[in-house]
Parts: sequence; structure tokens; C-alpha cells
Amino acid sequence: MTTEEGTIGEMGEFRFIRSIMDGCRFSGENILRGIGDDCAVIGPLGEKVLLVTTDLLVENIHFIMEKIRPRDLGRKSAAVNLSDIAAMGGTARHLFLSLAVPAPCPSGPSICCTRASRRYAGDTGSISWAATPPPPGAG
Repeated sequence: MTTEEGTIGEMGEFRFIRSIMDGCRFSGENILRGIGDDCAVIGPLGEKVLLVTTDLLVENIHFIMEKIRPRDLGRKSAAVNLSDIAAMGGTARHLFLSLAVPAPCPSGPSICCTRASRRYAGDTGSISWAATPPPPGAG
């Protein structure tokens, strides 16, 4: 993918995030903080706010499939999201994890990974999964 400014890789993560933020309207007055921090901040809800984060781990950037056990990948995928909540001073009540798995991937390791995330999340309550195969040609 290229832009007038070069590739996404050349832009880097934070410059790319800023390009998304430019001209972006947050719907509703309850979005206290949107793109660009560890979490989106929604509220107030009584005397509290809701922190929402969804980090996606990408193979060969955040992990190397041949060098990580599925259960360790599952724990890591939960940990990166839970740590974003903690970094904002929050307590995790729910865990949202994103999972992109190529269609030919064996189901056993993927199931093991998701179970490990669930175990690692412990008392956070519910876990919502956004699981989807990547687009054709992506993996």
C-alpha cells in the first residue's frame, strides 16, 4: 500500500495514526479520547469512564510463529491488551482480542491460542473475539 507520502512502513506507526486522526470526527460527546493513546476513553458513565483497546499482534513483527508456542501467543495477545488498560489506570472488566488467521492454518494451534488468552484473562469477565481470515493474498 502506498500513499502520496510513501509506504505505510516509511511513514511509521505514529505518523500513520496522525494521518488517520486528521479530519476524523469522533461520534458523540462521550468520546473523551480516541485515536492515539493506549485506550479510547468513553464516558463519563456515572463517576467512571470506559477504557477500550484492541491490539492486534502481527506475525513476523510481534512474534515468529515457528518460535512461539500457541499458548504463549495466546497469553501475549491477552497481556498486550490488559497492559493498555493498566497503563491508563483502569481495571479490566472485559477483554477484546483481534485474531487474523489464514484459512489454511491448522485449527488446533489457533484454538490453543484462544484458550490460553481466556485463561490468562482470568477474572476480567467476558472475552469478545474479532476473528477473521485475512484478505486473499495476505497470508
